[in-house]
Formats: sequence, C-alpha cells, structure tokens
Amino acid sequence: MFLIVDNTVSVAGFLKDISLTEKHMLILQKIEHDAYWMLYCKGNLDQRIKDIALKIRDILYANEEFKIFRILIGFESIFHDWEKGGKEAGDYEIERSYREDKAINLAKGVNDITYEKWKNRILDYASIHSNDMAMFPHFGTFLEHFGRYSPLLAIGLLSEAPEDLRHFIIAILCGIIQTEKKQDAYQLIDSWCDEGKHLFYLAGFCEFAIELQEAFFIKIFEKAKSQNDVDTINRIIGAVSAKYDEATKHLVDIILIPALEFLTEKKNADWIFGFWFRNQRSDILSNMSITQHEIVLRNLMWLLKIDYHAEEL
Repeated sequence: MFLIVDNTVSVAGFLKDISLTEKHMLILQKIEHDAYWMLYCKGNLDQRIKDIALKIRDILYANEEFKIFRILIGFESIFHDWEKGGKEAGDYEIERSYREDKAINLAKGVNDITYEKWKNRILDYASIHSNDMAMFPHFGTFLEHFGRYSPLLAIGLLSEAPEDLRHFIIAILCGIIQTEKKQDAYQLIDSWCDEGKHLFYLAGFCEFAIELQEAFFIKIFEKAKSQNDVDTINRIIGAVSAKYDEATKHLVDIILIPALEFLTEKKNADWIFGFWFRNQRSDILSNMSITQHEIVLRNLMWLLKIDYHAEEL
C-alpha cells in the first residue's frame, strides 16, 4: 500500500510540474483526466494525493487558453465537482447546458479585433483527429454561432481554409445561412460544387440546413455521379430521408431511386447505414411502388452481411 501511495504521489507531482509549463492542449486535457481519476480512485488513501490532484485542477483552470479548449473540445474534461466523487444522473444535462451556453458566448466574442487569434485557434482545434463534428458537438455549436454572429468572417475563413475545416463546413454554413449573408455562402459552395470539391460535406449541409435548396441539392447529386463519388451518393440518400415530408417526397423519384440504381451499378449498399434509423424510413418505403421496392432489394443484394440495419428495412 505504501508503494502505491508513494508512486501515485510521485506521478501526480510530475503531472503538476508539467501542467505549469505545457502548451499542448491535448496533453493538458490528459493531465486533467488522469489527475481527476487519481483523486477519485486513490484520494482517500493519502491526503498528499488529494492535495496534489486539486492543485493540478487549480493550475489547469487558471490557464485561460485551456479553459476555452476544455469547453469547445474537452472530450475527456471534468465538469462536475471533483471532490464529490462520480457523476450523478443530473450532471450530464447540467454539463451539456453549461458548455453550450459557454460555446455560444465565446462565438459572440469573435470580431475583427479578435479574429486572427480565433482563426488560429479554430484551425488548431479542427486539426484534431475527428471523423466528423459529432465527436466535438460543442465546437460545432460554437462554429454555427460564429457563422451567425460574424458571417463575413466565417465566409472568409471558409474561403481561405476549406480543406482544413472540411469536417466542420456543415456547422459554419448552417450558421451563415441564417443571416443576411446567406447568398454569399451559397455563392461560395456553388463554386465548390462546380469544381467537384467537398461534395460529401455539402450533401451533409443539405441534410442539416434549416432550408433545402432543391436545385443545389440536385446539382450536388449530379456532380457526385459524374465523379463516381460513392460516399457522397450514400450521404445524399441519408439527406433525402432526413428531409422527407409532403413537400419533398418527390425527391424519392428525382434523387433517391436514381441514387440507388447508381450504387447498384457500383455494387455498393452502404446507404442503409445512414437510412435504417430514420424516423421517416417507414413512410418512404411504404409510399414506394413495387418497381421501386425491386430497385431497393436489387441493391441490397450487394450486402456482404445481413445484420440489423438491413433487417430493419
């Protein structure tokens, strides 16, 4: 027991020293995570462990840059009271609401004076490995409100570094189109579509945008087909299903069925993974003709495995 305590105190002291000088946000986040769990798991063994862990907490939370990082990224950060123990049921909603409010307030602080610092920060955060913005929902909230509160700056950033921001294009665009600069945003992404760039994310934008520009959506579909872009076609089917209602059901004939026929030619049935969980799936399938059902089933023949996604259909 003494060996465990002494080693824990030694490691905690090492982490405390690093936290005073370290600039890399991911390392500081890991220190925060590990210090909390030292306190939670071993703090009752020796007062020294508790004291050092809480000292690390205080050092980290005095770091202004890290305070921003943990709000917007912070996938391992601790937001409940360190000294009370583990999370309680209500803590999750309190944390979500707290971080969302903070993210929105941070977005309000991006202006002509602070832009350069925020630009570097945004690009740095966007470089952290992530398959999409779902991994960093509060960063997505921040970027959407950045687009709403500072649309010109947001359009400028998208124009300057679209490749660096590709996983977060959707969030920024969803904010901009709620402003008077909406047409400027569409002009930018229309040019991307003409060049065949970022089509996968433009299809996602069509899914999440508060409005659906049908002509633009069809243009993305046609461009993706011309480039044999299977991933974008799969995402387009998910977008059609997400937007499905009385006003858009004609898109099943215009986009969804032709997209399925295209994917069948490519021996690909991955669209089901973006479709099976949709609330609209039953309505979409039940409103199809027998011929269209045959097109669906013919595509599903290319599945290598019939699991719950396909069974749901």
